[in-house]
Amino acid sequence: MFIRMSFSQGNDVLDELFFEITAQPNHVEFQNIAISGLTAGYTYSFTITASNLEGQGEPVTQSDIALDLEPPLIIDELSNAVTLIDSTDTTFTITIRSNLFSDLNGVVVSFVIMVREYSEDEDLSEAAPAILPTYRGIQGNNFWGIYQSGPRRNWFTNAARRRRRQAESVETVTITVGDEDPCSSSTEPCNGPLKTATSWRYAIRGYNEEGQYSDTEWSSRIVTNRDPKIFGYIVAGTVGVFTILLIILLICVCCSCNDEDP
Repeated sequence: MFIRMSFSQGNDVLDELFFEITAQPNHVEFQNIAISGLTAGYTYSFTITASNLEGQGEPVTQSDIALDLEPPLIIDELSNAVTLIDSTDTTFTITIRSNLFSDLNGVVVSFVIMVREYSEDEDLSEAAPAILPTYRGIQGNNFWGIYQSGPRRNWFTNAARRRRRQAESVETVTITVGDEDPCSSSTEPCNGPLKTATSWRYAIRGYNEEGQYSDTEWSSRIVTNRDPKIFGYIVAGTVGVFTILLIILLICVCCSCNDEDP
C-alpha cells in the first residue's frame, strides 16, 4: 500500500511525502513519520491518501495542528552576523544579517538593540531585564547600565511566510546607535546620542508575536571618539592665554621704559 501525505500552511501546500507499507487484510500497522522544518505559531493541515492495486482511497485530513511558540532561536554568533561599520563621538553604526535569528520557534516579529557602558567589573553573564530601561531613564546617570536604544522594529521580511522549499536570501540592515538628537518622540524609546570617549557594548534582542524574547551575547568593546570641538576649545583657550600674557608683557615693558625716562 502506498501512502501520500501532504501538509499545508493556510492555502499553500508546503511539502509532500510518499512512502510504502505492507499491510495484510484487517491488520493495523502504525508507523512514525518525522516532519521537520515546521514553524511554531502557524496552524497546519495534514492530508493522508492511501492507494493499492485496486485504486486510491478517500483522503483523510487532520487540521488545526500547531506547534507551541518558544523564545526565538539564535542560530549564529553575534560576531559573525553583525559588522561594525563606523563610530563617531556620539554614535556607532552596525550592519546586521537576518540569519542571526531563526523563525523555527515562531516568527521573530521585532528587534531592539540593547546598549551598556563598559566597566571593568561588569558581569556579561547576567541576564538583561525583561523590561528594558530607556535612554531618557539613564542619560542623567554618571554610569549608563543596560538600556534599549530606540523602539522595537521589524527589520526583515519574515522568512516563514515563504514556501518551505524556496531558497531564502540573507537580508541586511544598517543601524546607527545614538543618531537621534534631539529625541523626536515623547512616547517611543529614544535612540539618543552616546557619551563621547566612552567604551560600549551592544546586544540584540528578538521578540516573537507573544512577546517571548531571546538575547544575543554582548559584543566586544566599541569606543566613541572624543568630541572634535574640544580641540578647538583647547586651541582657542591657549591662544587666549598667550594673548593675555603678551598684553601683560607689553604693559610691563612700557612701564619699565617710563620709569627709566629722566
